[in-house]
Amino acid sequence: MKNFILLALLAFSFNSFAQTIPWATQQPKWVFPIYAKDANGVRDTIYFCYQPGASSSITDTNFGEVYFSLVSDSISFVATYTNFGLTDTTYMKADVSDMVSSMLYLDVEYYNFRYPLTIYFNTLLLRSDSLPYPDASPYPKASFLVRYNCNCIISNNTSSYCNPSDWILVSDTADILTCGCVVNDSIVFQDIFADTSLQSGVFTFEVLPWNGCYNGLDKILLNENEIIYPNPAADFLQIQSTKSEYFQIIDIIGNIVVDLQQIKGQTIPIGSLQHGVFTLVLFDRNKTNPIKSKFIKE
Repeated sequence: MKNFILLALLAFSFNSFAQTIPWATQQPKWVFPIYAKDANGVRDTIYFCYQPGASSSITDTNFGEVYFSLVSDSISFVATYTNFGLTDTTYMKADVSDMVSSMLYLDVEYYNFRYPLTIYFNTLLLRSDSLPYPDASPYPKASFLVRYNCNCIISNNTSSYCNPSDWILVSDTADILTCGCVVNDSIVFQDIFADTSLQSGVFTFEVLPWNGCYNGLDKILLNENEIIYPNPAADFLQIQSTKSEYFQIIDIIGNIVVDLQQIKGQTIPIGSLQHGVFTLVLFDRNKTNPIKSKFIKE
């Protein structure tokens, strides 16, 4: 594969976390840079952004959603949104979303890097008042989640809960003893086979309202009596419960999308829901004492 990168996009410092898109003519309300560095010290940046009313298409070019021309025979590392495609001539570096109507969920592909690959975050930005999520003080307003699809392992996490199928919770608050796979401000990926040749890998990044550790593990422990799983889920949520008999589902902006229904066979069907973040509300046999938790519909 050709070695591609736009040199101007590499001029950032890990000591000063920028909150702007360098080439945008108008800055989004919230900018979350994702910095990456490979074994050769080559760096690149992807930008996740929130802007009220932003289009889901790549038409808000004033906010930085533009295609860049690939520069051949330059530094051998480039990051791009796979949703918008890497072609022979162009790639995408920033996405601007209206996270009120949908969570920010995007795949990023890193091309031509050498392990170890380190990805950096500024977790203080997850506490920003610019985010459209409810205040969760003293916790962040948002969770940032990472899933990877590569022949690699996480080398800077002391938790035994990190598996390739897990979502990694990036947080300055959560604890690995209770939340499973958690990192603070960086993730270091090592190749399973100690391969030092050029690699490529797809990483999924996601921003959604804070709800503790609900996505650090594939099961959500609501209390000592209620467990729901899997999370994320595509078609069904399974319930292990001694008390809950009814349920309700609410979308991210507070609309009831599934009104009060009885739980049948310890299973809640969710296949008809659109992709996104929802709140599951469980009730006892008297339809009282609600218990709430968010889950992700894949």
